[in-house]
Amino acid sequence: MAVDFSVETVKALIITHVHADPVGRIPNLLAAGFKGPILCSEPSAKLLPLVLEDAF
Repeated sequence: MAVDFSVETVKALIITHVHADPVGRIPNLLAAGFKGPILCSEPSAKLLPLVLEDAF
């Protein structure tokens, strides 16, 4: 699914919880050119790659 807004306006991505629905769009955001920081807790950072791998 394409990102339908300008990623230049996004200053940072804050991940509050790791579920496949919201974090599954991170690859689309990066492909659209997002270069800002992605912020989350340490446990979320450890879980995020596993959830993304499982989703794809």
